[in-house]
Amino acid sequence: LCRMQDGPSSSSSRPNRRGGAATANGRMFASIQSTLRSGKEFRDQPVARQERAPRRREQPAKVLKSVDEMIEQLADLERRGEHSTSQIKANLEASTVTLEEMWDDDWARLVDVLIKMCLESDEAVFVVDLLPLFMKYSDFVDAFRERLIRVSSEYVLPSEAEQMEGGEGERKKARYEQVPSFLGSLLCARWPRGMHRDTHESNPLLFTAFEIVRGWMLVVEEGVDRPDEKNKKEEKKTEIVKKVEEEEEDESDVEAVAEALQENCRINGEERLEEEDQDSLADATSSREDSIVLLNRCCSGLAAICESQQRSLWLSRPELVDDMYKCIKQAITHNRDIDGSVKSSLLHTYLLMNEWTRSKAVTMKTVTTQTMASQ
Repeated sequence: LCRMQDGPSSSSSRPNRRGGAATANGRMFASIQSTLRSGKEFRDQPVARQERAPRRREQPAKVLKSVDEMIEQLADLERRGEHSTSQIKANLEASTVTLEEMWDDDWARLVDVLIKMCLESDEAVFVVDLLPLFMKYSDFVDAFRERLIRVSSEYVLPSEAEQMEGGEGERKKARYEQVPSFLGSLLCARWPRGMHRDTHESNPLLFTAFEIVRGWMLVVEEGVDRPDEKNKKEEKKTEIVKKVEEEEEDESDVEAVAEALQENCRINGEERLEEEDQDSLADATSSREDSIVLLNRCCSGLAAICESQQRSLWLSRPELVDDMYKCIKQAITHNRDIDGSVKSSLLHTYLLMNEWTRSKAVTMKTVTTQTMASQ
């Protein structure tokens, strides 16, 4: 009887294992949920609704029926603000009939507007983005190449009106200062497949930009006094001296003949100097000054291209940058005709190029945006 009484009392005092396990599992599950939710309870809070970005209504492509409408849409800033770049491209692609019927004068007008946008409005990136659409037409390519070569030559060889201080001369000079940046935009542009090579068959405009830059480099390299050439000249002089000494040992009359020749050369030289006109001397002086101006402008152009495009120039055209690096280094160390300010910009460019090859190089890029105020 005592055992029977003790049995139920002992069984009732034992804990419920099933209930305890369920409670432990519940606590563990709750702790996992709190950990995943970072201790915050979101059950009672409504789920935040994500707002969708409003869909932009794409207008249908508009056919531009004349070159005046094209120029108005491209050059007029008030109308440009109403259309995106993709919309302008669509309008130009829809106007193939108008483009095919354009004459040489129409292409010349369109090219002048595009070049003016690059040089005066600083919209080279926008213009270069539109070039593949126009490059289907050979008349446009010829007109654009001719205009590009002209403005590049006017940059390195400014006219007398541009050299005048103040007024119209300063405005023209400031306009042509954007030529290196425009050339850099052509070199670093993301051309479509089939136009990315710098050959005349692949991309005549890119090929022209390459030739212009390499022409500037050639001018800088020709003005450099290389030590190898000096050594070769000295070796030639020593060889000539040795030959003369050998001839003096063999022939006794060489000295007399040499003195007579020197005397005749001196007399003839004096007569020629007396007969020379002052105009020829002035022409020689002016040509020397023009060559120095050309040298300094070419150096400034190379530095401006590197300054405008930064590291993207090295990533896009590494071989060209390597040649520019060697050219700039030789110009800094072996050319005395370069002005101090120009040589300072070349030195800055040279140090900048050394930073481009680093993996964590910090680059500076100039970006311009265009906004239109709503009334």
